Amino acid sequence: MNTEALERTGELQAMLRDSSNEDTREHPLRNSHLKAMGRSPLHCRHAILCDTEPTLAMRVGSGVHSLLLGGPPLACYPGKVRRGREYDAFCESQPDNAIVMTSADYDRSHRIAESVRRDPLAMDVLYRPGSVYEQTILWEQNGRARRCTPDVRSDTHLAELKSTRNAAPEKFRWDAIRMGYHGQLADYANAIHATTGTYPKDVFIVAVEQLPPFGVSVHRLTTRALDMGERMVRAWLELLLVCEETGLWPGYSQSVIEFDVDEPEEFVFDSGDDE
Repeated sequence: MNTEALERTGELQAMLRDSSNEDTREHPLRNSHLKAMGRSPLHCRHAILCDTEPTLAMRVGSGVHSLLLGGPPLACYPGKVRRGREYDAFCESQPDNAIVMTSADYDRSHRIAESVRRDPLAMDVLYRPGSVYEQTILWEQNGRARRCTPDVRSDTHLAELKSTRNAAPEKFRWDAIRMGYHGQLADYANAIHATTGTYPKDVFIVAVEQLPPFGVSVHRLTTRALDMGERMVRAWLELLLVCEETGLWPGYSQSVIEFDVDEPEEFVFDSGDDE
């Protein structure tokens, strides 16, 4: 294990020690924290207390957001690997809030943004008169401090820009449900209502594909979709409040799980080593 890996391991261990007794109620609750409750209370607590390193998809998504909606500057790192002394020196030479990307990711972010700009429906939703971009909302829900930062909102509408594997309407709908986007948008709509007294009239998702030809589709969430999303988020919040009150954050199961196999069938086994 090299010096850099040892340092990262030490940082992780220190972070876990420091967070072991930390009170989650000291942190305003984000929708991403509640979404982690969909896996388990243990994952929810971890999401609240421990920031994670952005994934490639998250970095590219952040780059596209900055290009289309305004935000931190993008910095193109000419090297191939995002680590090492040269990379660290490059990062130190950039503004503190810069999104550092490889040249390939930098180019892809620009191509994705350009595809969105060519779509008239997406442009109408993202740039309606009176729109504000990525402005944080602070509010209180069930006595719990909340925080969210919608991508786009105006007096009449709310919109999120999402990069995706497949923006085909039916494919994206299932991905969006799996990712809990209807819950996220319902949560944001409630935040707007809590601070302004009104709900957005229309709620949209602009979906753009991460790979060429970077197809775009625009989706308006129905009343039923928002209602289902609100119920889901409310259930997560109620469970979180119980966990914070009791101090108990269980994982997947508190009992041994029976592992069974159906009647013999033709199985396709993965020969990869998972140890």
